Amino acid sequence: MGKRRTFSWLFFTDLLFNLVIGLLCLYFLALLLINPISEDKKIDSKAEFIITLDWPDHHNGDVDLWVKDPNSAVIGYTAKERDTATLERDDIGSASDTHVNAQGITVYNPVNNEITTIRGIVPGEWAVNVHYYRSRAIPDDHISGKTTPPYTDPKRIPVAITVKVIKLNPSYVLIKEKSIILTVQGEERTILRFVLDEEGNVERFIKDPINFVVDPGDNAVGVDYN
Repeated sequence: MGKRRTFSWLFFTDLLFNLVIGLLCLYFLALLLINPISEDKKIDSKAEFIITLDWPDHHNGDVDLWVKDPNSAVIGYTAKERDTATLERDDIGSASDTHVNAQGITVYNPVNNEITTIRGIVPGEWAVNVHYYRSRAIPDDHISGKTTPPYTDPKRIPVAITVKVIKLNPSYVLIKEKSIILTVQGEERTILRFVLDEEGNVERFIKDPINFVVDPGDNAVGVDYN
């Protein structure tokens, strides 16, 4: 009798154990079917160049960074990714400085900055332009909205901008840093035109401005490279 009880208990234990193992296998199989492992997962290449545009914190003006590659592809807020270049950050001034995060907390970030990355070496001519898309009154602070000074023409509020073109590989090299003042809404300025060789080195600079954002003559002017 004792042996039968022992045999029955062992049989029940083995059955229960195998049942649990089977259920676990089915559970993990279901997970794989719901979330299959991607065999062609996209891996972004490392950036070769980075281009940054900065203007003063709290400034309410909207300045845009534009890049034209050797294949005449234009990268900007209307086409944020073309070929090997991507506009990583688009900023419209202090109008976009306040947002509510996932926790429902209002976060304020006064930094005005746009960033474009170039992920590969494409030989030929590159051009970097800025465009003063929208001139707005400058608030003293983001809470009251009070503005100063009282500009008589809201389309002619000046903004100082700085653009940097940086080569990242094989080591950090500042190709160009340029600071200028944009004075009127719609103004387009060429910051830099340069030619890359097959190795990604700058062969030469081109001094003549080029317009590819606004129509020629619409407040589009060049900038000296001195």
